[in-house]
Amino acid sequence: LAQLDQMLRASAGASSGRGGSGAGLKNMSPEQQLRIQTMLMQAQNQMAQMNALSRQRYETRMADLSGMAASAGIDWTPSS
Repeated sequence: LAQLDQMLRASAGASSGRGGSGAGLKNMSPEQQLRIQTMLMQAQNQMAQMNALSRQRYETRMADLSGMAASAGIDWTPSS
């Protein structure tokens, strides 16, 4: 998750200078978007192996990262 978060924040900050607008995320290459989707799916699989407290913290973090991915135009919905 740390690597995914770093990648999304760096892309978001690339054009905004502050990391808040997400404008840089929309300019990501298809390869970068695919890599992020792959990382999100791997994180979802890892979540299935966690205890309740860890799962709650992880779900919160995944929601944040999914929101950042959505602002980048990456259409990804975690499996239920």
